[in-house]
Amino acid sequence: MSTQLVIDIRPVEIDGKHYVGISMNGREMEQRGPYPTAAAAEAMARKLITAAQEAATKVPPHAEIADLKDNHEFVSDCCRHIEGVLDQAAMRKKWHFDEATWELLGSDDELVRAIEETKIHRVRSGAAKRERAQQHVVRGVDVLSKIMDDPQANARHRVDSVKALDALADPGPQHAAAEQGRFIIRIDLGADTRAKGLEPDPADILVYETTVPVRPNTPQELLPPRKDDGNGEPL
Repeated sequence: MSTQLVIDIRPVEIDGKHYVGISMNGREMEQRGPYPTAAAAEAMARKLITAAQEAATKVPPHAEIADLKDNHEFVSDCCRHIEGVLDQAAMRKKWHFDEATWELLGSDDELVRAIEETKIHRVRSGAAKRERAQQHVVRGVDVLSKIMDDPQANARHRVDSVKALDALADPGPQHAAAEQGRFIIRIDLGADTRAKGLEPDPADILVYETTVPVRPNTPQELLPPRKDDGNGEPL
């Protein structure tokens, strides 16, 4: 089954102002203007018609456009464009679309449906939120650098901005060290006392703390044994 694409470009007058209306298969796509006179609107309409006729020979067949719905990268880029992560200029440059091809994309219902489904999936998976947040975090670097360089700023705020920039520059190793660098060894010497039904001496429970060696194969000394649970209570 073939699909007929009808693009209508004509000057229109609305409330005494002159525009050029562009519609596709009866659906209004764009309205340009206003122009100072009716003659100016007609001239622009002729210019757009000529451009559309020249571009018609370059527009991919409708079947080729329809195949884009199965291109996950393209559909995801369309979602990014709608979400404001990727602007139209970057989108058209990446996929080598002229204006006529760009307008043609909106007439494919299957492609539109695929984009809507992917948008929902990106929201549920957190991808949309994460990519938008990344854009704002990048802008945050400039904000932090201004605070750091501002001699009138509070000294604590300047120091905090340096720490924040340092964390953004290389967050991985610091977090890894915080999560993996601490070990606690507990030695209970009172098991035989409890086996006899007696109350063990708190001093019989020794607790050692150690951290991951900074350099490979470097012995790490144990800290002195701890006699309490860290809150002043005996172990």
